[in-house]
Amino acid sequence: MLWNQFRALKPQVRPAGLGRQADYPPGVNECFFACQNPAHPLSLLRRDRLVHISLPNEPWAALYNAFPVEKDGHFLWVPVAIDAAKTGYPHWLQILTKPFVEDFLALGKATSAALTLFNSLHAGASVNHIHFHTVARRGGVPIEHASAVAVGPYHLLENYPAMGLLYEEPVDLDAVWKAIDTLQRQAIPLNLIYTERRLHLFARDIHHEMIEEFPGGVMACMELSGRLITTEEHFYANADQQLLSRAFRKITLGREALLKALG
Repeated sequence: MLWNQFRALKPQVRPAGLGRQADYPPGVNECFFACQNPAHPLSLLRRDRLVHISLPNEPWAALYNAFPVEKDGHFLWVPVAIDAAKTGYPHWLQILTKPFVEDFLALGKATSAALTLFNSLHAGASVNHIHFHTVARRGGVPIEHASAVAVGPYHLLENYPAMGLLYEEPVDLDAVWKAIDTLQRQAIPLNLIYTERRLHLFARDIHHEMIEEFPGGVMACMELSGRLITTEEHFYANADQQLLSRAFRKITLGREALLKALG
């Protein structure tokens, strides 16, 4: 677990109690990346473009994360539009499409020494503008050691406190997209974690977006990977395995609920 006080400086909507939180507005003028407003101090347009790569469907740019969770490296990836005159960032919402999933998998393969992450809205995303994260994984994370059991066409995590799906390389894009599309059509939030040639998909209980077991924020990909980040000193000092296991079980759909959602 990491106590990161710097993350407390991140501008965001304050949690409205426990449970489901308010929706982030979709409009470009409300985009927390200020993707069309270079006058904003945190605008994407004011950040240096560290890397530019062409993935199967879109060109993507890596930008520094203004409020990193990992001192060894934490970057944002956003689709980029480049012409002879300027660089721009199309305001596409934080919703996955099959091309975005294909690009996510390609990025995960290209950055296998790091974690590649996607948080949907109501599952840790604090910006309604499509983006992925790459976070250094020096020393590995606990989820890399989780095993899975086959249940019909799915492989379910079996020795990990959070229930989820496991896909190992070569990942079947069609199978992953079918699961994601099924969840999104039901407005079920989700997280994707790509690490060491493995993709993990977690379906979230939207009614337990903000929980008492994890004060100060919403549990997202980093927490689900087993690398918990908190801004709360008391939580950092007192959290134990029992508390964290209860939190993981609460925020993710359990086995039967997950299988029912997937159909």
